[in-house]
Amino acid sequence: MKVFNNLANNSSNLSFIAEDGRKLTYNNLLIDADYFSEKIKERSLIFIITRNNYDCIVGYVGAFRANAVVVLIDNSIHESLFNDLIVRFKPSLVYKPQNIFSHKNDWKQRLRIGEYGLFETNIEINYEINKDLSLLLMTSGSTGSPEFVRLSHNNIFNNTKAICEYLKISNNDVAITTLPMSYSYGISIINTHLFTGASLLLTDSSLMEKNFWELISKFKATTFGGVPYTYEMLKKLKFENISIPSIKYITQAGGKLSQDLL
Repeated sequence: MKVFNNLANNSSNLSFIAEDGRKLTYNNLLIDADYFSEKIKERSLIFIITRNNYDCIVGYVGAFRANAVVVLIDNSIHESLFNDLIVRFKPSLVYKPQNIFSHKNDWKQRLRIGEYGLFETNIEINYEINKDLSLLLMTSGSTGSPEFVRLSHNNIFNNTKAICEYLKISNNDVAITTLPMSYSYGISIINTHLFTGASLLLTDSSLMEKNFWELISKFKATTFGGVPYTYEMLKKLKFENISIPSIKYITQAGGKLSQDLL
């Protein structure tokens, strides 16, 4: 995938900062992602249960480097709905935290990356995948049942490139995660910072938690993104009175901000 073609050229010193303080580089990511991709057949359909951590990023990048088709699913999904999606989509592979959902008896574990395991489902594949399809993102759907937005390689590349150019994202930036990877804007922030060789401060902590602000301060995050609800919470926290010298800008997507938040 073109978004991740230049990973070997990215040389940011603080590339991936885990919540526990571990620091990993783009070279680490490239080695781990390519090891992951060796276990995947081209154009396989893979479910990834997402968390904002390095292990999940490895699977995401590795799947794309193998030219697989990725379905991102948030870790908060109910197990019964997850099982329904397995039946509906028949993925060849599932990449998930070891402690989330019991895997089926006929699933075979192919590898383990940190807290994540890659499982082969052994489901009979009797479908063809569109050659342009790259990524599926789940939405709630108008009836409450899950629907999926389909994205091609070109969709992702063009969107990523345009955002990087508009925001002038560089390898000096450090973005802290505030949204789930499975959400369109959450994965967009990850894609844009991978594309430019910027650093990612990976956390599932919410901005209502003390740890979130301690991470920003300790690792000098320069940016974060949010949805309107994020900015409602920032207003309650009186964000304008919080001194964070490292933050250069914050971004917003996912709906119109109310007038009192502008």
